[in-house]
Amino acid sequence: DNFEVANSLRFDDGSSDNLTKTFGSAGNRDTFTLSAWVKRAALTTSMTIFGGGADDNNRLVIGFGSADDFRVTDVNSGSGTVVIATDRLFRDVAAWYHIVVAYDTTQSTDSNRVKLYINGNQIPNSEASHAQYPPQDHDLATLASGQTMTVGADTQSNNHGFNGYMADVNFVDG
Repeated sequence: DNFEVANSLRFDDGSSDNLTKTFGSAGNRDTFTLSAWVKRAALTTSMTIFGGGADDNNRLVIGFGSADDFRVTDVNSGSGTVVIATDRLFRDVAAWYHIVVAYDTTQSTDSNRVKLYINGNQIPNSEASHAQYPPQDHDLATLASGQTMTVGADTQSNNHGFNGYMADVNFVDG
C-alpha cells in the first residue's frame, strides 16, 4: 500500500527522547481510552508506546513485548493487576498499526474492563496468551494527581523506548 501517515514522530530507542505530561489533578482513575498509530522499526525488543505512574511498583505500561506480542500491564503495589498479552504477533515493520486500548473498570463483566483493538478489530479473549483483568471499580495509581505519563518510554526507568514512528496519539480519561 502507498499509505502515508502525516506528521508522525520518529522515536529512536537508542536515545532518551519521549513526550511527557504530568497530571495537575487526578483524572478519572477507572476509565480511559488510548488511541495511537504506530509503526515499528525493530523486532524482538520490548517497546513502550505509553507508560505512566509513580514508581516501579505503581505504573501502567502499554506496548510491544520482546516476543513481538502486544501487552497492557498495570502494576499496582508491586503486583500486576492488569496483564494482557496477545497470542497474535506484530512483525511487519512496514505496516502502520492503529492501536486502541479501552479501559473501564466500571463494567460488571471482567473481560469488558480492558479491550484491545488493532486496526479496527477487537482482539478476542481467545487470542490473549495471558489475561488477568482488574477488579471492578479498580482505580489506576497511574492517573493520580502529580503522576507523569510518557509517550515513547516507560516512565519510571526510561527503558523499553519505542523504536519507530507514532502519530495521532490520543489519551482520554473519563
